[in-house]
Amino acid sequence: MAAGKSVVAVAERLGDENATLVLTTYGHLMPDSEDRTRRAVDEAWCAITVPSEQPAAR
Repeated sequence: MAAGKSVVAVAERLGDENATLVLTTYGHLMPDSEDRTRRAVDEAWCAITVPSEQPAAR
């Protein structure tokens, strides 16, 4: 997970049917995941461009 693999993929590789079990068991080993998630959300918001308002043509 720290290498960027999905929780579901890690769970399947470990033979677990439930990704929640993987998160509750190993999630504490990724203390910086909250910071990485925050940065990813910030980058996604910054990538959204709002169309500028154009004056109406006369």
